[in-house]
Amino acid sequence: MSGNLSHSMRENYDTHGVEKYYGLVSASYRNPHFPGVQKCLHAWLDKWWLRESGQRGSKDAVSFWDLAAGSGEVTEAILNWYSVRRSRSENDATPAAVHANALFLPVRKPSRRSDVTLDPSTPMPLILASDPFTAPAYTARTSRQCARLSFADVAEGNVPSAVEENPSEVALGDTAADHDQNLPSGPEVIDMVVSSFALHLCTPSELFALLYELSTKSNWLVVIAPHKKPEIKPGWGWVRWNVVKWEVADSDHETEAEVEIVLDRVRLRVWKSLNT
Repeated sequence: MSGNLSHSMRENYDTHGVEKYYGLVSASYRNPHFPGVQKCLHAWLDKWWLRESGQRGSKDAVSFWDLAAGSGEVTEAILNWYSVRRSRSENDATPAAVHANALFLPVRKPSRRSDVTLDPSTPMPLILASDPFTAPAYTARTSRQCARLSFADVAEGNVPSAVEENPSEVALGDTAADHDQNLPSGPEVIDMVVSSFALHLCTPSELFALLYELSTKSNWLVVIAPHKKPEIKPGWGWVRWNVVKWEVADSDHETEAEVEIVLDRVRLRVWKSLNT
């Protein structure tokens, strides 16, 4: 079997069960909503960079945890964001003579674009990744390492190693404990955990423990999904974030547009940790 078996994820889950389904597509899974995931994540990273990057050293790499990483759509979107924003900086450095010639070109209505431009010296991000089922698909797509950590493993305090390259050195059947023991750990506090089309699969009995543990390890939690699940309750270590006003959200007064980014039927919601 290959691909996603059926375009309907509900049908896949109903037919095979979640664990069996991802076992069947462990090396071939692809999220068909990748374009929307990437658009939402790029919009969020633009907002975050404009508001938060000035509070960190220019040589400090931003750290991400691609949680329940699937085939790596979040990792790919993050790397694409860095690539596009860096190339924009290089294009803006075009010699003056070329700009002079451009004055004679027809004037066209400018396309909408972000105000974010990364200096070429901006370090590439540190991306950790974990998924208990689709590590082979992640590695095939990104050429990076993916720890086989389940939600329960993460809730118990396990974190992927900081080593992402040379995945061929890791046997695909190994568990995280088998190959992470002698590898350097990631940062004590990760800048951002991103979970795409996955967190709603965490069982209700595991969700509190998972989220509270993550709140001690990451400053931000970004949840991408086609719906508004799961519900993250007060007291779980996080506060909902208003992405427009850039402040803690007031659930009684915010509009949906202030607390989520919706593009191509994909929703991105953000929380900030109370424990880092």
